[in-house]
Amino acid sequence: MKILRNKFVLFIFALLLGYYLKEIVLTFFPSKIDAASEKVKKILYLTEKYYVDDIDVDSLTENALSGIFSSLDPHTIYLPPQEHLAYAEEMDGKFFGIGIEFAIINDTLNIISVIPGGPCDKVGIQSGDKIIKVNNKNILGYKNDKVISLLRGDSGSKVSITICRPSKKDLINFNVYRDEITLEAVDVSLMLSDSIGYIKLLRFSENAFDEMQKAIKKLSERGAKKYVLDLRNNPGGYLDQAVKITDLFLSGKKLIVSTKSRISDYNESFYSGRTFVTDKLPLVILINYGSASASEIVAGAIQDWDRGLIVGETSFGKGLVQQSFVLNDNSEARITLAKYYTPSNRLIQKSYQKRSNYYTKDTTLIREDKLNYDHIADRKDSLSKVYYTKGGRKVYANGGITPDFILKQNEYTMSYILLLKENMFIQFIQKYLVANRKELQSRYGKDYGKFAKEFQISEGMFNEFISFAIANKVKTNYNEVNKDKTLIYAKLKAEIAKEFWYKQGWYTEMLKVDNQVQKAIKLFDTNNNYLKVNE
Repeated sequence: MKILRNKFVLFIFALLLGYYLKEIVLTFFPSKIDAASEKVKKILYLTEKYYVDDIDVDSLTENALSGIFSSLDPHTIYLPPQEHLAYAEEMDGKFFGIGIEFAIINDTLNIISVIPGGPCDKVGIQSGDKIIKVNNKNILGYKNDKVISLLRGDSGSKVSITICRPSKKDLINFNVYRDEITLEAVDVSLMLSDSIGYIKLLRFSENAFDEMQKAIKKLSERGAKKYVLDLRNNPGGYLDQAVKITDLFLSGKKLIVSTKSRISDYNESFYSGRTFVTDKLPLVILINYGSASASEIVAGAIQDWDRGLIVGETSFGKGLVQQSFVLNDNSEARITLAKYYTPSNRLIQKSYQKRSNYYTKDTTLIREDKLNYDHIADRKDSLSKVYYTKGGRKVYANGGITPDFILKQNEYTMSYILLLKENMFIQFIQKYLVANRKELQSRYGKDYGKFAKEFQISEGMFNEFISFAIANKVKTNYNEVNKDKTLIYAKLKAEIAKEFWYKQGWYTEMLKVDNQVQKAIKLFDTNNNYLKVNE
């Protein structure tokens, strides 16, 4: 017993000795981090004490933290508390609010659409209404962020809203009770034809995979045998969601993505393995410069396994893995741990040596050639390393995913851009609906098919729209407007469809004039091997 007691005493002594030796070593031989932190602390102290004007130490600290990361990669960043919380809301896929989509036009908040079944919808607030007051406070001239802070709040809390409805003489007051609003990962899913299903994925949030499964189930029941997955302008999100969504379209055990780091613990490989109804169905994925991170993981894996075709423009080239470290004040340090590699071992990340040009789009596009799958092999680019897919096709690595078919999205004329920028389409259709809503409801009811087939934008309505824009001091060029005539017709009809059939109506009309979507549809008719499953 005495021996055990002596051993225990020696053990405690050894622990204490080790602790104090460590403290002594750190005192006389401080680490580089300790020395640096003391230096920063000293600078802050001296600045606060001696600087000519009063200073905000918190603001200086925030700037210093951002400065620390400025010499690293562009995705190793510091986020102040508000930015961190906003991002967390987006990735969680929900927040508490009143359920509207709005735009501030001429200093006035215009409700563009009301989420079906949401708080505003329940009390009878409509698209086209203008919010004048929130909790009896006039909000004319408020910016987006200030409006959002007023409209969001705790679940079940009440907000008083005063609206102006163009068809009514007096202002109308509503009491709206905030509720959970879901930020959907799948913006829309619909049929492009009797056999082609279309899914628009906005983000890889924590509910993305579940929403994809629901969308596929719905489209499958409607006869979908081929799929277009639209990842354009999808900035990414969670890695596990990217892996699960890729697995929806790969059969058997196949490498999806690997991560490589200087710390071996962060070297990982992720594989498919589950069986889904979509494993062996033809697939086209749409990407563009706004497709990043998780979007590039999906597109890269599908391309490397010759599982489908990629159409659009070269993606952004964000292939870095970040770990989030939330600090005591709810700020966040997001630090890069590893890099993403596709199954063919292509590095997704583009160069960030010239940080000033990092977010500038490379407009050098490969010419779209005939309907073949080797035209990108003619690319003259000494900076791009050549890799090979499972089927032996050449693919290139110079940051991002290069599509099999490079097709630039339709370019807008300056006149069309101004019409969008000044919200002319929304304002004109809201005015149109004040006079024609009841007639449209009476004629079409809930039958979108009838509306899509029968309702046409007339030449007279087109001319009336242009006159409306001119009256609102939007400068339009005759030749440009006529060049975009088909697009303007589609946009006007889409805005009306959105009023009655929400996103389903809007997307259905706009996809008809989307050249990349139309290209995808044509590719399904080529019966080429790369739209078949290669085992």
